[in-house]
Order: sequence, then structure tokens, then C-alpha cells
Amino acid sequence: MLCAFHRYKGEVLSRDFLVEYVWGAQNKVLNNVNVTISQLRGLLRHSEIEILTIHGQGYLMLSKD
Repeated sequence: MLCAFHRYKGEVLSRDFLVEYVWGAQNKVLNNVNVTISQLRGLLRHSEIEILTIHGQGYLMLSKD
């Protein structure tokens, strides 16, 4: 998932896009996104990077300037 955020830097990535990008089209378990976003936020909490939730759209990775 971190690779998807890096590759599509500055773009809001939808839940459906992240599921397909990370786990493939066959996996439709949307909770995987919640768990992975939570884990990434924990890992990145002391860095200059944050992942924002954009209500109704998806997620956006930004630098904390």
C-alpha cells in the first residue's frame, strides 16, 4: 500500500483502488484497507509523512510541512 501512495503521490486513492492494487481483484475484503491504513499511520507517526482520510473519496498521503 505504501508503494501505491508513493507511485500516485498527491492523488486521493479510493478504497476500491487500494484493495485491487494491494490484494488483487479477487479480494474484496474492505476491512484490509482499514487495518493496513492504521498500521501505516502507526509506523509513520514519528515521520514527516501522514495519511489523511478524505471523506467519501479515499486516502491521501502528505508530507507534514
